[in-house]
Amino acid sequence: MKKTGNEVLESEVKHLEETDEQYVLARSGKRVCKEHSMRKRRLKKLWARLKELRTMEQNRDELLVRLGAAKKEAGRACGISSK
Repeated sequence: MKKTGNEVLESEVKHLEETDEQYVLARSGKRVCKEHSMRKRRLKKLWARLKELRTMEQNRDELLVRLGAAKKEAGRACGISSK
């Protein structure tokens, strides 16, 4: 049994009012699951790094630099933890 693209992918149509354009956003279920797993892994790594920073002897400036580096490495996952 052969499936068409509509049956395989979930799709969503978006309309941009500024440019009066429309585009179709296609998402596969497996890709969404993979992206979720990647964010979850980065979040776990961020939490481990924050626990590690808590135990370190450091001054304020060193802490801020290390926090910035940890946030950069975490990427979008960092936004999840700050809410």
